[in-house]
Amino acid sequence: TTRGPLTVTLQLIGELSGRGMRRDAAEINDCVLVSGTLGDARAALDVLACRDTDDVQQNALCERYFCPTPRTRLAQAIHHHVNAAIDVSDGLLADLEHISAASGCAIEVQLEALPRSAALNAVCSAEIARRYAATGGDDYELALTVAPQAVGEVIAMAAACGETLTPIGHVTDGAGVQCVGANGELVDYSRRGY
Repeated sequence: TTRGPLTVTLQLIGELSGRGMRRDAAEINDCVLVSGTLGDARAALDVLACRDTDDVQQNALCERYFCPTPRTRLAQAIHHHVNAAIDVSDGLLADLEHISAASGCAIEVQLEALPRSAALNAVCSAEIARRYAATGGDDYELALTVAPQAVGEVIAMAAACGETLTPIGHVTDGAGVQCVGANGELVDYSRRGY
């Protein structure tokens, strides 16, 4: 639902040529990777009200919120090697839950491995930066699963596109998404996304 003087709705319909990236094909032992960095858009919400317009770090976070970069070139380059994928729009953990449910598997995420920008680390404490990276939405990065033997090739293909992919966990037997902290402890965020 929306409220305001103007609402614009756009719907695109098309056909997929070739193999698409789906949520329901993750396999046990797949590596979970994510593009770019996470948490910037969520942190931007904190700085918008009290933003210092000359602060470079705050401006970088707001730019990521207002002008996200879709990873379409990356997706086109690597789609043949990807088992399952989703864009991170509602928060990493919430979106990985969709892959977990559709694929009938569990996903384990290493919190310390989540890629964070220098701007996020400068503006937020380490704990808040980790939480925003795990649960914040509107980053529009790609979270994907890849067979272990293809990880190196997929990371190299991403680099050739000028993009980064970071291994953040793996697919296991079971259900749901677990977060593992730096000392191997399970970390439970009551809010996993939107």
